[in-house]
Amino acid sequence: MKMRILSAVTSLLLLFALVPCIRSETVQDWTVPEGYNVNDYNKAAAFLEQADENGVKNGEKLSESYDPNDPETWGEYEDWDDELEDTALFPRFWWEETDGEKRLLSINAQSCDLIGAASFSGCSHLAVLYLEYNRITSVDVSECAELQALSLDWNEPLSDIDARGCSLLYYIGFNFCPLVTSVENLPGDSVGFLACCGSGLQELDLSDYHNLSGLSTTDSAQLTRIDVSGCEFLTVITCDNCNLSELILPDCKENLLSLRCMNNHLSHLELGYTNMFDLSCPFNDLDSLDLTGMNSLQSLVCRYNRISELDLTGLDQLTYLICSYNQLTSLDLSGCPNLVQLHSNNNLLTELDLSGNPLLPVDRVYALNSGTVGLLFESYQDEYDSFTHAFVYAEGTANSDFLGWYNEAGDLISTDAEFDFSCIIGAETVLIARFSGSEAIPGDIDMSGAIEVADAIMALRCTMGILELTPEQIEAGDMNESGAIEVSDAIIILRTAMGLLG
Repeated sequence: MKMRILSAVTSLLLLFALVPCIRSETVQDWTVPEGYNVNDYNKAAAFLEQADENGVKNGEKLSESYDPNDPETWGEYEDWDDELEDTALFPRFWWEETDGEKRLLSINAQSCDLIGAASFSGCSHLAVLYLEYNRITSVDVSECAELQALSLDWNEPLSDIDARGCSLLYYIGFNFCPLVTSVENLPGDSVGFLACCGSGLQELDLSDYHNLSGLSTTDSAQLTRIDVSGCEFLTVITCDNCNLSELILPDCKENLLSLRCMNNHLSHLELGYTNMFDLSCPFNDLDSLDLTGMNSLQSLVCRYNRISELDLTGLDQLTYLICSYNQLTSLDLSGCPNLVQLHSNNNLLTELDLSGNPLLPVDRVYALNSGTVGLLFESYQDEYDSFTHAFVYAEGTANSDFLGWYNEAGDLISTDAEFDFSCIIGAETVLIARFSGSEAIPGDIDMSGAIEVADAIMALRCTMGILELTPEQIEAGDMNESGAIEVSDAIIILRTAMGLLG
């Protein structure tokens, strides 16, 4: 008998011990007001009741008068009101009556230091959720059938996003959320724009995101591969400063307008986009760039690669070309009459024929003998500011030294290898970089780079047998091409030095 009593008492004690635990999981510190949807209200209140490491609740961060039982105290934010044509205050949690009960329509709680899990699953009328610049750890908006925009930028602790069942979700942003490593719980079929810059993604296969029109992954340092092959409506891709070694672009060649993939490890780009106007792929490992069929291209930036040949045939709309720091040995710009900005320095060019580019300030830049040349020209002007950068560049080889920049008349213009020629724009249309060992200017016997009285004196002394000249100097002083320097040559050189001959 005693044993049965003891057993019963023990059972009761165990039951009483469990009761507080059961109560703590089910009891809530709020009551859903009459007229509000129970699921929506409970999800919102549960989020607001979470407290941070200092015991401060999310709701208290939104409003000093916060009361979980009164949604009127859940905070306001200032925004532009089109009807008032002025700023106005709007509730952070916006409710709207539908079918006789108030449903949660939007949440706007940016930069409020909110913490914890944000679960709004089943809030079927929620259309907008903005929680940027907080400390959210996870977001669950599954089965939010009306959700159209989800913005979660700069939530550094955020690691999980569940948006399954959000068939209308168009915009998803989780920029600079480095712990997000997967998009498997996103509704690929509906997403139109995905912004995941600075994420922890390593690979991004969006080949089944058939309605995607915009993608931004910039500064995702762990991202090595992107596949958007099936995204036929994709118009803009920005994936600068990632770690990409593979970028599989859309199969459809008609809709992609802009591609920016600066500072990656790409060795190949499969292009051919007929309506693309903007291509920026600097700081990669490209050794070629096939632009066939890309006749709409207006801006091309491909500096700091290993490109040795650039065929610009048919690119008559091209206005900006930045191809410096490559391995180009020639550059035909004759088919680019609208070019207004050109960076071609630090290549292996010996000549730039710009006679077919009327919007550039010179017609020709070339090297005499072993050396390379380049040009940088850009000009900008608006109502607030204006500037012009105009430089030519010369670089000798192991066997030649740069001597100076000359005009067609043989006049020395500058001895600066990097020469700012903005001061002579309009006065000179041909710039010649002379290097040691190059063919001398006729009359320049002392190889100074200019025809002077000293050259005439040298010619005269040579005819008198007083001065012995090298074969190169004789060739330079033989003005009448008789095969030898004569008095008549000295006279021609003198008249040229005095400006009496053109």
